[in-house]
Amino acid sequence: MLHHWVGGVYGSYTINKTKCPIRFPGQYYDEESGLHYNRHRYYDPETAQYLSPDPLGLGGGTRPQGYVDNPLSWVDPLGLASYDGLRPEPGYERGKVHGIKWQESDAIKRAQETGNPQGKWGNRDDLKYAGQRASELPTGPNGKKGPFFDIPINPDHKSVVYNPDGSKSIPDMIRIRNNGNGTFHGFPIDSKTAGPIFN
Repeated sequence: MLHHWVGGVYGSYTINKTKCPIRFPGQYYDEESGLHYNRHRYYDPETAQYLSPDPLGLGGGTRPQGYVDNPLSWVDPLGLASYDGLRPEPGYERGKVHGIKWQESDAIKRAQETGNPQGKWGNRDDLKYAGQRASELPTGPNGKKGPFFDIPINPDHKSVVYNPDGSKSIPDMIRIRNNGNGTFHGFPIDSKTAGPIFN
């Protein structure tokens, strides 16, 4: 083992066998000040507060200097905004399969090659909703990938499904799983054309 530490709920250090500056996601320990640096502001783990309000000046709620509501499931990697739920797998925010920038021609080609409809995430709000819903799902044994579930899609979604015949349909569900590592895997589906779940 290279590093081991025991921390309090809001990031305070209680046992340290080696020096490692990594704290909560996006935070680095500043030895000179004893604070955690979040790129845009400093965080004090003893008070569970940032030293300054949100630098963007956006709605800070009742605690403009507070850290996330639940540090066990929420993160604030830049010190600007908290995020709950699971993160999408790498590529969903870009042009990878099912990603929000996945090209229509590539999605149709994959649908034709596999014979299966291909869902494409519409925007980051769709991914955030899926991450929130996936965080409610079980993981597999020992924190491994959990089973897939079909869940109703968010009403204001921008997602689409490309069918093997080249047509498009509007998804009514999302097929997602909790990967057990802080991310989710999934895609939008049209329940009228989607195949069965294989776990």
